[in-house]
Amino acid sequence: MTSPWGYSLTFIRLSSQTEWTIVFSMFRGTVAHQEAAKTAFQIVMDYVQDGPKQKVTVDSFPGLISILDEYASAASALINSQKRGPGGRRQQQPNSQKWVLTPCLFGRC
Repeated sequence: MTSPWGYSLTFIRLSSQTEWTIVFSMFRGTVAHQEAAKTAFQIVMDYVQDGPKQKVTVDSFPGLISILDEYASAASALINSQKRGPGGRRQQQPNSQKWVLTPCLFGRC
């Protein structure tokens, strides 16, 4: 399977966890670079998609979980940084409403 950019992991025949560790460490280096991360993430997603031939192996599984965790952590950090305003304070969401609770007894408020 080939990604939209023409890259594919199907031509690579990796036979050990050490070889997969090297591949995933290269992908890990792209996490901080937006365009490179998009390409590497697409390659990883192409690799894990279902198909007639199972691509994920026992040797690739630990590295795969690790790199997906890295992407999730980077996405979470990006979202949290975008929610913070100047000075590191959280910005209030535009659609959020403040509710005031008042005691009501017997229908009298």
